[in-house]
Amino acid sequence: MRPKLVVSYNKDGKEPLKDRIFSNVDSWADVHYLDPETEHPNFFEDKDLSCDLYHMARTRDHSLTDLYRAEKKGIKTINPYKGAKLVDDRFESIKVLENYGVKVPKSFFGSYEEVLEDGAKPPFVTKPRYEGEGHGILFSEKGFFEGKLMVQEFIDYDSCIKLYGIGDDVRAVKLSGLKAIDRDYNGGSQIEVEDYMADMVEQVSEITGLKLFELDVLEKDSEFYVVDVNSMIGLQNVSDAVEVYNKLLWEYSGLNVGEFKEFFPKIVF
Repeated sequence: MRPKLVVSYNKDGKEPLKDRIFSNVDSWADVHYLDPETEHPNFFEDKDLSCDLYHMARTRDHSLTDLYRAEKKGIKTINPYKGAKLVDDRFESIKVLENYGVKVPKSFFGSYEEVLEDGAKPPFVTKPRYEGEGHGILFSEKGFFEGKLMVQEFIDYDSCIKLYGIGDDVRAVKLSGLKAIDRDYNGGSQIEVEDYMADMVEQVSEITGLKLFELDVLEKDSEFYVVDVNSMIGLQNVSDAVEVYNKLLWEYSGLNVGEFKEFFPKIVF
């Protein structure tokens, strides 16, 4: 019997790899896709609604609300609402990690004048506070910006790594571009997962409750700084991205992981 999944995601060509991932999910599950940009107040109130898993695959305000509704209705999810909501707030999540002893850059939030008063010193990196507001991350040599933004100290790093936690699996990609000003989030190469990487992923999972997430990590003089946590993962440049993501959804749908190894070769890439 095919499991029933509800997924907040649009296969719209914006994320080709993830489109491939869910095209494969369609081959073994009955999937109802919800537009993450749209409210669905009545969907989870349906008394006849029956599904094995709700999964938020694109983080937006409305998909976060749907995650809350699913959790409240008792539908199984991969990430808890509390953890996903926390990391949607970049500033709050960095402060929480810092309180638990995770090495992070000095971070501030406010207007240009406010962050200077709080101790921020240019050059620094600016970004929207909330994940749903986008990825407008800029290196600011002189510092000035308009409005209110999250500000992090600039770390002139030696390497930039993306770590992916996918259930019990961990994957790592070293990004190309040696400076924040030219970092390429789509370019890079998969690298072997070292013990410290697995430990960082495990620690963040324990703090946030997340089982599916990515970490942006900067290395400087053999020290590692977590600069961002995201509950919406891309898995670019991960060689087995389709398989490992499908395996996680398969497992959380209540299917036997051992059977997955026999079934998956039948899936067309």
